Amino acid sequence: MDFDGLSHLMNASEKLEMGIAELYSLFGKALPEDRTFWEQLSFEEKNHADLIASIHETFIPLGEEFPTSILAWTRTEVDRANQIVTDYLSAFAQAAPDREKIFNAALDLELAAGEIHFQCFMKKKPENILEEMFQQLNQEDKDHSQRIHAYMQQHGIAITKRMLFPHEPEECSD
Repeated sequence: MDFDGLSHLMNASEKLEMGIAELYSLFGKALPEDRTFWEQLSFEEKNHADLIASIHETFIPLGEEFPTSILAWTRTEVDRANQIVTDYLSAFAQAAPDREKIFNAALDLELAAGEIHFQCFMKKKPENILEEMFQQLNQEDKDHSQRIHAYMQQHGIAITKRMLFPHEPEECSD
């Protein structure tokens, strides 16, 4: 991947993580009974963004090979996900939807290509020291979709059909 393409993908991936963090923070404010849950996920999404930014700022200028497997698969996918997050932020800032819609929106976002790809990266065997460091730093921040799904089940929140990303998530390849 050329430097400009990589830089765009890294910036867009960082923006996606920060946007989701902001959205989860908004969810925590809208749902006081679930505030701790949303604050934890927001914190973890900010960590993902910070790590991408740190790697971008530290390793790329040194000529280090960046593990592009950390990022979303394509510019189109990450740009689409960013637009959806922006739309959610705008809509939810005006009037927060009910609890069920909030949880289903989060589940849908976590099953988006960029997030699924991040989780696949976290499960794969690291190919270099940079990947290994990234995985170790993010060990506790895995499987948001599973955690949201489990929380919904525990609290009797209905899971509705996914609308934004209707494709089934790709399986992680080994």
